[in-house]
Amino acid sequence: MQTSEDVARVKAILADASDARRRRRVALFLLHRRNAADLLNIAILIGQLNDLEDAEHASFIRAIFGGHRDYDPLAWRQSINELVTDVGEDEGGQGLVRYTPQWLAFFLHAAAHAGWLERERASTLFQDAGDAANCAEALVLVGPARATPVQMLLADIAASAGASA
Repeated sequence: MQTSEDVARVKAILADASDARRRRRVALFLLHRRNAADLLNIAILIGQLNDLEDAEHASFIRAIFGGHRDYDPLAWRQSINELVTDVGEDEGGQGLVRYTPQWLAFFLHAAAHAGWLERERASTLFQDAGDAANCAEALVLVGPARATPVQMLLADIAASAGASA
């Protein structure tokens, strides 16, 4: 049974940048907890990411996508690029519709740190989704993000959507 103390403990771990491995494990645990009825769910992760400034946000995303055994200091960014590529592969014509808004919110946080081409691809995926309810909700969930790269990605998506309207 999950309690408010569990939520407080998880939030404290997410806020502690000194233990990247533990932070990563908790973030990945929450990423797979998509049931909003559970106290411990992906919304905690999205809230934490939204609250982070630029350097902290990049560090947190690096902790999630990197590994302590990575020899290449940019391996974490390559992992994000691969995620964007995988999401962009249209399985059965479903596009982004197959994802929950919360997962797409996390995807936006991660894609903001991808390479230029992959950020463009993420923006195009949202543009192609049009006004799909899950995508619109994801954009709302990420709207309050403090990190400049996330805000730049959101602005690009908005500009692309405005240009196509």
